[in-house]
Amino acid sequence: MIIGRVETRAGAFNPSDIRVGFVRGSARAIGSVLLVMGCATNPVTGKRELSLISESQEIAMGQQAAQETRQSMGVVPDSGL
Repeated sequence: MIIGRVETRAGAFNPSDIRVGFVRGSARAIGSVLLVMGCATNPVTGKRELSLISESQEIAMGQQAAQETRQSMGVVPDSGL
């Protein structure tokens, strides 16, 4: 007597195969939803791109980096640039 397996014409069927398939399918579906939700339209190209941070976070990071660069390198006082 075999518990947890059913013999079919195609061979042995294991009920845990259904769970594994369900978990894999669910993971793919969740991953796809997150990928689509993480996409944003690039204003320059008009194409959809994966965005891991928001636009406001990106702007804040740029402003912080600009301030750090000004402090470490200084600013060239040349209005012709």
